[in-house]
Amino acid sequence: MKQVLVKPFWVFVTLFLFGIMFQGCTEEDPFYPIDPSSLAVTAIQANGTNIEDGRVGVKVDAEFTVIFSSPVDPAMALSSIRLSTNGEAANLAISFNDNQSIAAVTPVDSLVFESTYILSVEEGTLGSEGQDLSPGFQLNFTTEIEPKPLFASGTGTETDPYVIDSPEQFDLIRLFLDSYFLLASDIDLSAISAADPLGWAPLGDLIEGFSGEIDGAGFTVSGVVIARPDLTEVGLFGVLNGGLIKNLSVAVTGVEGAQATGALVGRQLSGRIENCHSSGSVTTTSSRGGGLVGSQEAGMIFRCSSSCGVFGTASRIGGLVGLSQAGNISESFATGNCESLSSRTGGLVGSLESDASVSDSYATGNVTGRNRAGGAIGRLDGTISQAYATGNVTVTDADESGDYPGHVAGQVGSTGSYSNIFYPNNQTINYSGGADISTDGTPLDISGFSCSSPEAIFSGFDFSSVWSCTADGNWPILTW
Repeated sequence: MKQVLVKPFWVFVTLFLFGIMFQGCTEEDPFYPIDPSSLAVTAIQANGTNIEDGRVGVKVDAEFTVIFSSPVDPAMALSSIRLSTNGEAANLAISFNDNQSIAAVTPVDSLVFESTYILSVEEGTLGSEGQDLSPGFQLNFTTEIEPKPLFASGTGTETDPYVIDSPEQFDLIRLFLDSYFLLASDIDLSAISAADPLGWAPLGDLIEGFSGEIDGAGFTVSGVVIARPDLTEVGLFGVLNGGLIKNLSVAVTGVEGAQATGALVGRQLSGRIENCHSSGSVTTTSSRGGGLVGSQEAGMIFRCSSSCGVFGTASRIGGLVGLSQAGNISESFATGNCESLSSRTGGLVGSLESDASVSDSYATGNVTGRNRAGGAIGRLDGTISQAYATGNVTVTDADESGDYPGHVAGQVGSTGSYSNIFYPNNQTINYSGGADISTDGTPLDISGFSCSSPEAIFSGFDFSSVWSCTADGNWPILTW
């Protein structure tokens, strides 16, 4: 008789399959279907998400869903569903879905922050076919912690601006660049500036500039330190694009940036700056540096001033504005000294382009530039009227061509125009080259100037509402 040999591998497979079959016959089925003769609560949801007993952080405006294992009698279930805290029941609005197995439970009033609630369904015969809910159901949860308001008050609208009364709140402006703000106190940014080796990070950039409105209410933002020599659009605000900054003073400990650097705004693409003032020092490693605004592409600067000292390694450096391309500057002044290692340096504006204008303004700081340097305007291609400059002017170049030193404007271009501009007859022009010194404007000896008839000397000036004569023999100031 032939002997049959069974290979060990097939013996193993046979025993394994037999074991599985045996296990399936002996173990209980792990799935326990709900007894159709009873009723149960299978899930509780808050705003569409299942929650378990003991859940923490449930939203105070949550809407709840109670899911039953089978349809219920709405009249019975309605009276059995409760939501309570500290023994007090909340008012609820309850509705059921079409097959009456899901109840939507909405608190009439918002829940209380950081409170423990009990959502319960009392036991009883609640099923539509007489099924019992036994025992009753109960779920405990705690509501979320009340979020602290980002600002002191307000919603950021024109009629209800965000109110700022701390440095941290001022820093949050960068997250709401199109909103409305109101300062409620002076703001010291020293700690925030010191937290970053580069200092304060300007608010807004060319991708998203400040387009909202901030009312400084006469308060001062101080402690501004910026050391970003390789960054463009540098200032308390990096870019103003259609927004409004008003009634705000900024005291900078030191601001350093590349092209378009100013104490208040690096680059003004558009918008309005009104009744704003700056002090401190501004340094730019490139062109377009100003005591208040580095570069004004368009927009308005009205009744503003700067006492900042301004230094630049490149062109277009001004006591108030470095470059004004198509902007308007009115009833404003600068008193800080300006120095540039290059051209187009002015006590008020470094370069006033053909579509830009200055009116009823003045500069008193000393000006130093390599060429094209003037007491008020370095290079004039736009329009200036009712203005004066009293600071001394130094031009360091001496090649006798293209130096352009000037009392009010260093160089007047072919499109440049002026009217009613003045300078002291003893104003010093420090220049050793052979180029002509620009005398555009009218020199004045105001030692005999009388406030009884100021218009007699300062022709075209409005002394009724714009200009004010403080004392005989003094240069006039603006009324504001």
